[in-house]
Amino acid sequence: MVLGYLGVFMILVGIISAVPMLMMFYPGEWECWFNFLLPVGIDIVLGTILYFIFLFKRRRAKFARHQDSMLLILVWLIAILSGAAPMFIAGIRGQMEMTFSEAVFEVTSAYSTTGLNVFKDFLDTPGAFCPHVYTFSRSWFQFIGGVGFVLILASLLGGNTSMALYQGEGHNDRILASLRKTTQVILGIYSVYMVLGALVLWFFGLPLFDAFNISMCALSSGGLSLRSSNIAFYEAYEGEILNYHLENGIRVMEYGNGAVFPMNFVGVEITMMVLVTLSAVSFVLHTFFLSGKFKKFFRDDETIFGILSFLILFAFSFGGFLLLEWHQNPEVPLDKAAMHVAFYLVGSATTSGFSNTDLPTFMALGKPLFFASILMMFMGGGVGSTGGGLKQYRVVVTIKSLYYSLRYRFLSAHQLRPKVTYRYGKRNELDEDTVSEAYHYGLLFLLLVIGATLLGVLAPDGDKPYTQMDLPTVLYNVVSAASNTGYGVSDFLAYRAIFGAQSWAYNLTIWILTICMFLGRLEIMPIFYAASNVGEEIKYARGKRKAEHSNLQPS
Repeated sequence: MVLGYLGVFMILVGIISAVPMLMMFYPGEWECWFNFLLPVGIDIVLGTILYFIFLFKRRRAKFARHQDSMLLILVWLIAILSGAAPMFIAGIRGQMEMTFSEAVFEVTSAYSTTGLNVFKDFLDTPGAFCPHVYTFSRSWFQFIGGVGFVLILASLLGGNTSMALYQGEGHNDRILASLRKTTQVILGIYSVYMVLGALVLWFFGLPLFDAFNISMCALSSGGLSLRSSNIAFYEAYEGEILNYHLENGIRVMEYGNGAVFPMNFVGVEITMMVLVTLSAVSFVLHTFFLSGKFKKFFRDDETIFGILSFLILFAFSFGGFLLLEWHQNPEVPLDKAAMHVAFYLVGSATTSGFSNTDLPTFMALGKPLFFASILMMFMGGGVGSTGGGLKQYRVVVTIKSLYYSLRYRFLSAHQLRPKVTYRYGKRNELDEDTVSEAYHYGLLFLLLVIGATLLGVLAPDGDKPYTQMDLPTVLYNVVSAASNTGYGVSDFLAYRAIFGAQSWAYNLTIWILTICMFLGRLEIMPIFYAASNVGEEIKYARGKRKAEHSNLQPS
């Protein structure tokens, strides 16, 4: 049954992977058709074969213990490999510099809505191979991953199977009784947000193609950008119309790219902060806000916690900048510094990872922002949102559990001990299962960060700025990957240039981050469940063979 459903999902993954081919109408970009068509064809043909062998006209029973987790892992791996194949094939054919490890890293970053990247063939790179097709593919995969990759696939199946998969990915936030209707509501809300966000970004001076791609990535809480310097690229064109591209560092006029309004970079920054904030809000809370139930929205524990944590850490970060950094560089405008601090904190809290400055400017904002960014990424977005990290509700549950434990420690056993949480418009009692889940996942997430950091510091340092693999740098990169944020304080392309694309040091670094992104997106537990199922199947098969062998022996 697992293989049969895997066949169905492979067909759907093939269709999703084929969508970027719609961008081949751009001049000179039809030549990458083979790179996409080959993996798409393999997905659809192999998926059809699996479906007819294992599922067609067969009774569809419920999943056995942990089989849903096994299918979930297989679907994610197929999706990542299928999405990475066009880049890897282009690398083999000499059309771009992309190894297998880099292709998997790039697509895992997209589907997991992280935003870390080593892909340098952007729109502002002269001679880039099919830049519109490949950049759109990353944005498209990120949008699908953010809205809910398994949610979209599972809703097409219906029945208990789809709900088992949906819950296996860590969701328990159905808006409506039917998963299919829940999917329609979520896709509808996010599609409207995406179109409105793209139009506003276009009005503030972004080319139309850029605006739609960035809006898709922002609403999936991902930080991938079409430009090598992320959102900071557009600041250089303040007050101008972006109708040119770069060739050897020289601006060359380019017509028909969709930019008609002068660039307003502050407007772009504010719009981006609004979009990524929407991405980190639970799907259920969106319905409250859009239906005018503002009291339920603002009374929710996640809403209160998100607002308070941002205000406290903004005051800490900006105050730290004024105290420690500004006196060394007093010509920095305070309004600009405040915008940078706010933008990075919003990006960290929502695990979106967009950056409005270059890396040296971010580091110059001071250690308090560096620490606050790690803390915000660790806590992450809301449960049931496109955000990653530990998730705000788990943090709230942990804090409240500790508070109530200290408050009631010396009370008599006969006294009432209410433990109150406000969740989705209701006043609930904090039960032990919820507390236990929050503690357990928090511990697993912490162990993931510690283990990956210990491995990451084994990589040697480079000889250029921002290629050092010291403890703070590795820790920041690991938390960014595990929380699916995408902020990085390492220049991966410079590190690659020093050690080479095939070096163990470079590949160790990107594979550690790839695994962190994968585990962070699936919230770790499905991996254990899938491994447990494999162990049980092996144990059952051995026991069956042993029993058959015993029956064959003469008495």
